[in-house]
Amino acid sequence: MSGEFENTPGHGRRRSFGRLLGIAALIGFGLLAGSSSPAQAATVSVYAAPTATGASDCSSPANACTITDALTLANGSSVLDDMRIVLGNGTYLLPSPTPTALPVTFAGPSLTFVAGSGTPTLNGRKATRLISVGPASNVIVDGLELVSGQASATGGAILNDGKLEVTDSTFIGNNGANGGAIGTSAGSTSKIEDSTFSNNTASAVGGGALISFGTTIIGRSAFLNNEAPVNGGGINIQPGGDVTISNSTIAGNVSGGLGGGMSNLGVVDVQSSTIANNTATSGSVIATGNTDATFAGVIVADQSSGGDACNPNGTAIVDAGYNLDTDGTCVSSATPAEGSHSGTTAYGASTYGEVLDSYLADAPANNGGPTKTIALLNQSEPATTLANPAFNVVPPGFDLPAEVGGQTAACSISDQRGVLPATSANCAIGAYLLQATATTVASSAPAVARNAPVTYTATVVPAPDGGTVAFDDGAGNPATTQCASQSVVAGEAKCTVSYATPGTYSASASYSGDGDSNNFAASASVDPASTTVVSNRPVKILGSKQNRKTGAITIKVQIPSAGTVKLIGYKQVASTSKQFGTSGVKKFKATPKGNLARSLANRGRGRALVKFQFLPDVGAPVTKSKVFQFFKNAAG
Repeated sequence: MSGEFENTPGHGRRRSFGRLLGIAALIGFGLLAGSSSPAQAATVSVYAAPTATGASDCSSPANACTITDALTLANGSSVLDDMRIVLGNGTYLLPSPTPTALPVTFAGPSLTFVAGSGTPTLNGRKATRLISVGPASNVIVDGLELVSGQASATGGAILNDGKLEVTDSTFIGNNGANGGAIGTSAGSTSKIEDSTFSNNTASAVGGGALISFGTTIIGRSAFLNNEAPVNGGGINIQPGGDVTISNSTIAGNVSGGLGGGMSNLGVVDVQSSTIANNTATSGSVIATGNTDATFAGVIVADQSSGGDACNPNGTAIVDAGYNLDTDGTCVSSATPAEGSHSGTTAYGASTYGEVLDSYLADAPANNGGPTKTIALLNQSEPATTLANPAFNVVPPGFDLPAEVGGQTAACSISDQRGVLPATSANCAIGAYLLQATATTVASSAPAVARNAPVTYTATVVPAPDGGTVAFDDGAGNPATTQCASQSVVAGEAKCTVSYATPGTYSASASYSGDGDSNNFAASASVDPASTTVVSNRPVKILGSKQNRKTGAITIKVQIPSAGTVKLIGYKQVASTSKQFGTSGVKKFKATPKGNLARSLANRGRGRALVKFQFLPDVGAPVTKSKVFQFFKNAAG
C-alpha cells in the first residue's frame, strides 16, 4: 500500500509538503546537523541527492532530499544561521521553471552549495538558468560542475544580484544572452577562484563566460574556448564593472567583433596571467573603450587572429611592469615600463616575441593544480640559445596593482596551480611558475686512498623529483664517464667512483631540469667538490737496537707522509702514539711489560709481537707487524 500511496500524484505532493514543514520545524528548533540554540548563529546542513533517498527529509546523506526541496528549506531558514546544501555525487537534472531552477532568496550570513562526495553536476538541460542570487543573499558554490544552463537574459548558469563566491568549480556549455556562464549585476560582488569556464556562449552581445556590471575578483582560474557574437569572447566588463584577474589563463576565446579575450568599458586589472590564442576582428586579447585597463606581470602570447592583440593599438593598457607581448600592440617598444618588453623589440638576433613564443606550450594542459595552464617550457621549441624572457625575471620587490590574499608582491603569491615561489627569490612572468633551481655538489671525503670509493652528492633546491644530474670530474675521469645521467629524487643525485691514479680531482654537477614536467629549471653548481687521492705506500720497519741494561729496544720505522703512528704491544710492550708532520724515519722505544718483562727478569730473554699502525693525515690507514727478540743482562 505504501508504494501505491507514494505513486499517487496528489498524495505525493501533500506528503512532500508535510515533510518540508517537518524539516522547517527542525531547523527552527535548531535540531539539524551543526545547529545550536535558536538564539545563536549556527551552520546548518541539509543533504540532497540526484534522487531522494531514505526518509527524504534532508537530514543526512542516507535521507537526502531533492536539491529543490533542500533549497526551499534553506530559503526559509533562520537568518541567524549559515546554511549548507551538501550535494551527493551525481547529475542533478534540474527542473525548468522560468527563468531559474534554483533561486536563492536566503538572507542569512551565507548559503553554500557544496560537494559532499565526488563532483556533483547541476544540469540545466539547455532549458533554465541554474542559480540566481538575490540582492540580500550571499551564495558560495564549492566543488560543483555547472552545465547546460540557459537564460534569455544575463547569466546562463548563475545570475548574481548579491554576493557570490565560486571555488573549485567548472562551468561548461552554458548560454545566456550576455554572460554565458555568469552575469553580475550593478552593486553585486563576486569572487571566483580555482575554477574553469569552457565552451560557454553569449547569444546577444558579449561575455561568453562572464559579464560584469559589479565588482568581480578572479584568481587561479581558466577561461577557455568561450564565445560571444560582438564584444568579449571570454569576459565583458560593463560601465560600473570592476574586475581583477590574477594568476589565470585566458585562451582560445572567440569574439565575432572586438575583444577576443575580454572587452572593457569599466575597470580591469590583469596581473600574473597568461593570455593566448584568442580570436576577434580586432583586439584579440582586449578591446577597451577607456584607459582603465592595467596589466602587470602578464604574458600576451600569440593570438589566433584579430590583427592587433590590444585595441586601441599601443594605448589599450596601462603598462604596470613586467609585461611581455608578441606583436608589439600592448607594450610600447619606445617607453616600456620596468621589466616589460614589446614583442617587436630586438632580442639577440631575434625578437622578444619570437623567443617568448618558443618557450611557451602550444595550448592549455593539465600541468597540476585544479585548472589547465600554459606551461613555460624547460626547452625552447624551436631551439634557441637565448634565455626565456619570462623566466625568473620578476624581482621579489615588484608589487602588483591589486592585492591577492593580502599580498601585493608578485613573487609572494602562488601561481595558477598553487605553486608558491621560493622565499625572497625571483619569479616568472605569467600564470605559470617555472621554478629556478640552485645546484651544489659535495664530496664524501676530502681525501681517499687510491682505488677507494668516494661519493659525490648533488643537491638541487627547491627539491625536485625528476630530471637528472650530470657529474663532471674532467674528460675521461670516472665521474664524467660513469655518472652522466643520475636520477634526481627528493632533490638529490649521487655518484660513487674510485680513482686509480693519485692526484686532486674537482667534480661539478649540472641539473637538467625536470624535462616535460616543466616545474623546475636547469642549473649548475658554481663551486666544485675536490677530492685528493693518495697512494697507500707501506710503512717500513728498518731495524732495531737493543738496550741490554733495560731490556728495551729502539725501533726505526719509515712512514710515507705526515700522520700518526701507533705502536701496539699487545700487553707485552708498552703502547705509544706519536704525531709527525713529515714523512721519513722515526724512532720508537719498545719498553717490555707484563709477561715479557717477567721473562727478561727471570731468563734474560723473550720475544713479542709489535704492530705499527700508521694513520696518514690524507689517505687510508696501513699497518706493519713484526716479532722482536728482547734481551736483558742479569742483575749484578
